[in-house]
Amino acid sequence: MKLLIGLTPIVDAGRDSLWMLPGYMQGLEAVGGIGMMLPLTDDAAMLKDLVDRVDGLLLTGGNDVAPVLYGETKETFCGENDPWRDRMEARLIELALQADKPVFGICRGLQILNVVLGGTLYQDLKTQTGTEITHSMDKPYDRTVHEVNILPDTPLAALYGPGPLAVNSRHHQGAGSGAACPGSGFGWVGRSCLLAGIPFRTGRAVAPGTSLAGGGKPKFAAQFCGRLPGIIK
Repeated sequence: MKLLIGLTPIVDAGRDSLWMLPGYMQGLEAVGGIGMMLPLTDDAAMLKDLVDRVDGLLLTGGNDVAPVLYGETKETFCGENDPWRDRMEARLIELALQADKPVFGICRGLQILNVVLGGTLYQDLKTQTGTEITHSMDKPYDRTVHEVNILPDTPLAALYGPGPLAVNSRHHQGAGSGAACPGSGFGWVGRSCLLAGIPFRTGRAVAPGTSLAGGGKPKFAAQFCGRLPGIIK
């Protein structure tokens, strides 16, 4: 039976709508899963029911995470926030990790995962780090714009090997100096690469002391992280 993966909805406040990029669904299908977009809700009972039904969660991209969640004041260079989605995803992450179910974050998804596990964010990479590297690239997105250096002994190194890797880049925020690490909260977001001295986090979240912390579902995790057409290049 194929694994059922719940995807958090992308919110378009201007159109009062929820939507999903086809690449998320296609990526999951390509690795033998079934993607299901979840409703936007912060109802505790409904979220618990959703987590009980799915085999894992994929936290999608979208608006900036509200800085109040990591103890900071919102700066002018921070983008639009969605408190409803913030509340929903924070609770989903906690429930999934308590249930020892895998959680995978892409873009905003990885950022809120880092925040829930006790980390912080750069509200804007260029403003706060002075980097000259292009992060918010223009179309077409299926090309590379800079390199990252994958650190050894990390989940990403297990997939691609350590050393430089050319990547595309479409974001303006990133895990800050207070990024979550092993042993914090319910789990961790592993530091996998360095970009011009700025650590970037990728990896999986784990519930300490559970089977997932020792490897869990490695084949699925490797496929999930390594082969998402249109999302990870």
